[in-house]
Amino acid sequence: MRLFGLIAYGVCGLLFLVFVANLVLARGGAPLFGTSSEALTLLIAAGLFGVGTLVSELQSRN
Repeated sequence: MRLFGLIAYGVCGLLFLVFVANLVLARGGAPLFGTSSEALTLLIAAGLFGVGTLVSELQSRN
């Protein structure tokens, strides 16, 4: 179960880095993807962060 939480945090971090890279590239005029995809990326990253937090909390209680 602990491995699943770490994987969730890792994928969350990667998605957040992709989100930030898209913001930086969009400022320069060459975004990786559009605004709806950007919002979905951030939504999925936030969801995975929540899953990682819940799994870590469950692990600490056991």
